[in-house]
Amino acid sequence: MRTLLLPLLTVSVAAIAFAADPGNSLVTNGDFESGAKDWSVGKGVTIEEDGGNHFLRIQSSEPNTQVQSHRKIKIPGGTQKLKVSFRVRYENIVSGAQNWHNGSLVMHLKDSTGAIVKPAPRPFSFKGKSDGWVEKELEIDVPEGAVELELLPALFMVEQGTLEFDDFVIIPD
Repeated sequence: MRTLLLPLLTVSVAAIAFAADPGNSLVTNGDFESGAKDWSVGKGVTIEEDGGNHFLRIQSSEPNTQVQSHRKIKIPGGTQKLKVSFRVRYENIVSGAQNWHNGSLVMHLKDSTGAIVKPAPRPFSFKGKSDGWVEKELEIDVPEGAVELELLPALFMVEQGTLEFDDFVIIPD
């Protein structure tokens, strides 16, 4: 049993290290340690610091409005899959008039003209309050013609809430 367990443990640790290694990531400044560099910020979107760690904060100050950041990531030619991981923390997200008016991370795959390529990756949805930072990950199939991944972290038409992101890593496979 021991001889079987050690190789499995080694493979699992190696897989975790690869997925979390920002050195392999297509996302520059995915940890926000360089401030807003490469990320859009505006009303309700800031880079915050807590104990030396920087992160993106999206905060709704008016009900039923959209507050979002935006980031475009180039996909290397020949990429068939993308492994996306990030950390998220959220508090007091109260949905708006529709059930899908919530905190979210929407991702679009786009072609060289900027048109959306289907199928779209499933969005992440956030309501209520998280128990601290939560790690999320997703593997995306890259359809033919897709050259860019667009990230849209947002509070979409919520009554109120705060949504925070950190440590975006996107690995081509």
